[in-house]
Amino acid sequence: MPVVCRLRKTTGVLKDKDAYFVEPMNYTLINSDALLQYVEQNFQTHGGQVLSAVYSVVKQMVAFLQNGHRVQVPGLGIFSIKMKGDVVRDGDGVLQLENAKYAGINFTPDKAFSRQMWNTKFVLSSHNAPLVYSQLDDDQAMEIVHRLCDKQGEFLIQEFGTAAQCSRTYARKMLNQLVEKGKLVKTGGRFRLPQQP
Repeated sequence: MPVVCRLRKTTGVLKDKDAYFVEPMNYTLINSDALLQYVEQNFQTHGGQVLSAVYSVVKQMVAFLQNGHRVQVPGLGIFSIKMKGDVVRDGDGVLQLENAKYAGINFTPDKAFSRQMWNTKFVLSSHNAPLVYSQLDDDQAMEIVHRLCDKQGEFLIQEFGTAAQCSRTYARKMLNQLVEKGKLVKTGGRFRLPQQP
């Protein structure tokens, strides 16, 4: 089954250049429970065993990554840690590291995994190209947030962008503003509503 894509007309500096871009339309999030069910059905493997193995692999990966190693997961790829930090000179002029913190994960797919992905087919949902949203107010954004959270509890930037029909860059900016205002909580790359008291 092909991945459904849509055309989008750009705005901003490219607005008058008749420029377009294409993006995949994501369906709902396949959560861990659903994934395990599919694995059980399609590969005759017990979901509990798969989950136990995944948890064990993740715990060991975290230990290695936090010690500066890169980690190769068979059939999936290589993971390494990203960081942020400031380099400053101390009173003696010696370079020092300050505010060092975790900043995400680098992932390089396994070659066999990538080769399988090259077989992905794409199809347009429409030959029309709507304009990308240039402005959403908080109320409009929160309406979309509530819809996504009601359906799946939490969501990704791309899922918000798809629902709001806006670019990924604008979606990220809007969601980060809502986090700063305390209307959303961000955990890793996912967003959810704050816990009610």
